[in-house]
Amino acid sequence: MSDDAPPPPESKLYIRSKWRQDLCDIPDWVPARLSKFYVRVQKLYTKKNADSNILPFQERLLEQLASDPKHLYPLADKGLGPCAVLYEQYVKDCLVHLLNETVYERLSLEEALQATTSLKAKIQEWLDDYEHIIGPK
Repeated sequence: MSDDAPPPPESKLYIRSKWRQDLCDIPDWVPARLSKFYVRVQKLYTKKNADSNILPFQERLLEQLASDPKHLYPLADKGLGPCAVLYEQYVKDCLVHLLNETVYERLSLEEALQATTSLKAKIQEWLDDYEHIIGPK
């Protein structure tokens, strides 16, 4: 197991190994083979530009729809296709949801500051725990 991996969940059946492979024991051909393997696998997953399957007038129409500030096109789930909503209606729906006291709890300024401080500490702790994987700040 590499030193970069996060520690596994606590288990009585797991004992972390301190054994490490000596680099001199790895055959000379292994790094070259791994390098070639990584290059070939990466080529399989390289993003490629494809020819458009829409006509020019359809492309212009889509650009016009996308640039209309009166409409929003939020992500729709379950593959039901595109979804359009008027900006004004979207804001009203958001406010109905955000002002629903069964969904959100109003906090006093002191409670909000305390929650913010606690969350910031938890995020910093997580960043510190995984800095060896995600890199320094």
